[in-house]
Amino acid sequence: MIIELYGCPGCGKTYLIQRITGQTNTVAMSDSNIKNMLINIAKKTSLLSPKSMRLNRKILSCVKNENDKPLYVNKVVEYFVRNIVLLSFGYRHIKKDMFMAEGLVHRVVSMAVNFGWNSDVVDRIMLVLSDEMKDVHPFYLEVDVETCFRSIKERNRHETQMDELDDKNLRSFLKEYEKLFSYVTDNYNFEKVTRDDYRPIEEVIK
Repeated sequence: MIIELYGCPGCGKTYLIQRITGQTNTVAMSDSNIKNMLINIAKKTSLLSPKSMRLNRKILSCVKNENDKPLYVNKVVEYFVRNIVLLSFGYRHIKKDMFMAEGLVHRVVSMAVNFGWNSDVVDRIMLVLSDEMKDVHPFYLEVDVETCFRSIKERNRHETQMDELDDKNLRSFLKEYEKLFSYVTDNYNFEKVTRDDYRPIEEVIK
């Protein structure tokens, strides 16, 4: 079973995972841990498998007529698609319960935000990923934009291009995330949680 937490940058996904896994036996997977595990898997099974290559082509086909100029983070479309395909590959081969702070839902929305794509594009990509999502339980960690904005500013990291956005662009960035996450949550009937009320997740992992 895979539990995905998705939500605006700065909403506290990693914090909530640490809080929950302190009370359960479910394995928490940080981005660095999952990447290391996927690298080890890739040594045994090629990422250029026919299924991965087909998935890559299908996602690119979904967005071939869309804007490909980044609005916030200077990464090309292929970069985001490769990350989605890599994670999908991992989901097919990792046989343990785990949490993902930035799983497939988060990565699809992140790509859409960065290129200014609308919900129709998100729907097309989510349809392509329907098989990969069969055993995934996504939860929206709902935190308002201003709280996320303050969290990002207070932690004062300089690790990603997002951290270097000025205040106006950072707020715009977060609002676009919030808009698409709200759409995805409502359209796919995913459940919402907050930092203080995450009972729906606890019900799933009992």
